[in-house]
Amino acid sequence: MSEDIFIGKAPYSPGIYLISHIVSGSVYVGQSVLIRIRLGQHHEMLTLRAHHNRGLQHLWNSHPPDTFSASVYLLCPEGLSPLERQWWLLKAERQAIQELRKEKNVLNEAEPEFVETPDALLELERKREAKDKVETKRVRSERRAIKILIGALDHRLAPLLAERASCLSEIKQREEVLRKSKSVLAFLFGRRV
Repeated sequence: MSEDIFIGKAPYSPGIYLISHIVSGSVYVGQSVLIRIRLGQHHEMLTLRAHHNRGLQHLWNSHPPDTFSASVYLLCPEGLSPLERQWWLLKAERQAIQELRKEKNVLNEAEPEFVETPDALLELERKREAKDKVETKRVRSERRAIKILIGALDHRLAPLLAERASCLSEIKQREEVLRKSKSVLAFLFGRRV
């Protein structure tokens, strides 16, 4: 079977696709930003006997290619950002696998993954940067508020520190008077007091 026949009229659009084995009723579910190109990659891997899915490769090796078909299961809605599109594809592929498992032998061995396309990664990085800016602004605001509180506490503490210093000075003076008084008493009575 030629690649063109295998791919059929698959669009250059994002969505969920199926590779079905008509004889066994088995199906492989996939996601792609460009379904037509991804199906061409699957055809090439299957033809070269190098497909990552062992079950699909086994069926391809043991049955004629015309017992397989490729089709679009669900197209991605338009208007999504690159990041939203990748999350939609991940969720839609998981749901498709769950739904198809009820009636077919799904060949997928691994859990669907978020595909890190350059445009989605760029959008994710921009969102992180924006979030970091908001967080930095919040932290600066909290620091300013803390500095104001510290200033208010310093203002309230200053008179207390002055009073403490005054009290300490008075205590030292009284200790000195007491020491001198002890010396005078010792001199008068001739003994140590």
